[in-house]
Amino acid sequence: MNILYMIPSLAVFLVTVYLILRVKTVDWAAQNRFFISPAFGRIKARVRAGRIVQYVANLKGLGVHIDEETGKIGDGERVVWSFWWWIFGVRFIGLDSVHEYDIEVTEVSKDGQVTTKTVRAHSLHYSGSYPMVVTKAESFEGAKIGLRFRLTLRTRHAGECLKFKSNWISVARSAVKSATRDFVGKHKVRQLLAMQNELHLEDEGGFVELIKSLNTSEVGNPGLIETLGQEIISVNLESVDIEDESVAKSLIEQEVAIEHGKGEIALARKEAEKTVIEANAALAKSLKEIQAEKARGLAKNDVLRDQAEALGGPDGLVAIRKWEAIGGLKELKGTLVLGGKDTSIIVPTSRQEGEKI
Repeated sequence: MNILYMIPSLAVFLVTVYLILRVKTVDWAAQNRFFISPAFGRIKARVRAGRIVQYVANLKGLGVHIDEETGKIGDGERVVWSFWWWIFGVRFIGLDSVHEYDIEVTEVSKDGQVTTKTVRAHSLHYSGSYPMVVTKAESFEGAKIGLRFRLTLRTRHAGECLKFKSNWISVARSAVKSATRDFVGKHKVRQLLAMQNELHLEDEGGFVELIKSLNTSEVGNPGLIETLGQEIISVNLESVDIEDESVAKSLIEQEVAIEHGKGEIALARKEAEKTVIEANAALAKSLKEIQAEKARGLAKNDVLRDQAEALGGPDGLVAIRKWEAIGGLKELKGTLVLGGKDTSIIVPTSRQEGEKI
C-alpha cells in the first residue's frame, strides 16, 4: 500500500526532473556548451583539439542528409539515433567546442545605402540568400554601371566550405563580382538596362547563365562546388544603374529623340493609310459607275430586241438596224405603236419622212 501511495509522487518528481533537464539542455545548447542544437536548415561542426570531428545538421523535411564524418550532403533523409536528440532535441558534445568562423555580411538599406561588416558565425546555412552589390563596372562604351542582385547558395559539402580559414562567402563573392564585371564589359548600356525589363526576366541577357556556370570546373579554374562546397542555385537581379550622370542624361535625350521620331513615323504612316483608303474608295466608285453604264447599255439592247420581236418579220429588224445606225432612241423622231395589225414604227430612213415600213 505504501508503494502505491509513492507512485504519484515519483511521477511528479520524474516529470519535474525532465522539465528541468530539458530547460537546462536547451539553454546549454544555445550557448554551445555540452550540447548543440542546430536551427532548422543549419549545420554545426563539432571541434576537438582544433580539428572538426563531426558535422551535425537539422535537415528534417528537406529530403537530404549530411555525412557526419565528412560533411558531404547526400540525397534522402536519414534518421539519427541519439538518446539526447530523441528525448531533449539536442546533441551531446561534452567538453568539445563548436567551429566558429568570420563571415562577411552585406546590408542594403531602404534608401540604397550599402554597408558591409564581418560577424562571427557558429553555423552554416544549408541554403542561404546573400545580397551582391557590384559598382563601377565598365560597359562596352566605358560607362560606369552598378548592379544589385541576390545569390541563393546551397551547401553541397560543409567540410569543403568550413575548411577555409578566411571568409568563405568573400571567396564566392569575389568570383561572382569578377564574372559580373566581365559580363558588363561585353555589353552596351542599353542591353544592360533591358535586363530589368519583365520581358527579359527569364534570360536576362545570359547573365544568370554566366553566374551559374561558376558552379562547375573549367580548364585550370575549379568551380565553386569543388573549391567551396557551395552551389549557386538562383540569381535574382534587382537593379541596374548608370553611375555616370552624363551618360544617363545622354541616354534620356536619345530616348526622347527616338520617341519623337516614332511619333512622326506613325503620323506619316497614318496619312499614307488614309490616302490609300481614299484611292481605293474612288476606284471602287469608278468601277461601280462603269458597271452601271454597262448595265444601262445591256438594258437598251434588251429593249431593242423586244421591239424587233414585237414588230415581227425581216422588215421590222431592218427598221431597227436602220434606227441603230442613226444613233439610238434619243434621235428617233416619230411614234412607236406595239400590238395589232397596225403595228408600225416611224423612223428616218432613205425613204420619205414618216413612211411606213
